Amino acid sequence: NNSWGSPSSLKEATLYWPEILKDQIIQGIVDIAKQGTLQVWAAGNHGRPDPALHAFLPHFMPELEAYWLTVVATDRNNQIADLSNYCGITANWCLAAPGVEISSSVNNNGYRSMSGTSMAAPHVTGAIALAMQRFPYMDNKQIREVILTTANNTEHLSNTAIYGQGLLDVAKAMQGPGKFRQDWIANLPNNPCAGLIDQTCNVWSNDISGPGALTKTGEGTL
Repeated sequence: NNSWGSPSSLKEATLYWPEILKDQIIQGIVDIAKQGTLQVWAAGNHGRPDPALHAFLPHFMPELEAYWLTVVATDRNNQIADLSNYCGITANWCLAAPGVEISSSVNNNGYRSMSGTSMAAPHVTGAIALAMQRFPYMDNKQIREVILTTANNTEHLSNTAIYGQGLLDVAKAMQGPGKFRQDWIANLPNNPCAGLIDQTCNVWSNDISGPGALTKTGEGTL
């Protein structure tokens, strides 16, 4: 989960990309993603049509997209927060989550109501942790797809320029993927839910759509 407050815009990054890529911190982020670690990035709080620098790195390096998520903030009416950047060019790996008047921990063991994409991103990170526990046989790319393809994209949330894939829907994510955006290999070992209290981890109950094909491997059932 990342919220770095980068002020860099898409226009600035385009102009200075060769120099940005030399930055050791950027190089470290890229290396970690290439090793398969999921990266969740707050979109930034500038009210722009595109997110801040780190959130749109896959725009310049497409090989990172499979491990990247950008998160914009919504209010209690599920509308984009006034301060939030939009998904914009990151729409394919972006979604929305609550980010206005969120009870957040602060120094000295306290809590305070806070707003911003820094409040929204942890909702997605937490959902990823739940999905990893729910579907222990899925790899990180597949967990990411579960989160993105189960987002609520009905009514105004279908505006991909603002909300990307839609609004985070944790309950639906616990029912498996919502869409096969590309071919999917489900590799289930014998007794895939071993050690889990809920023994239905191999049950996907969403109405799955999309152009991808499903191939099931392994001794377990799906």
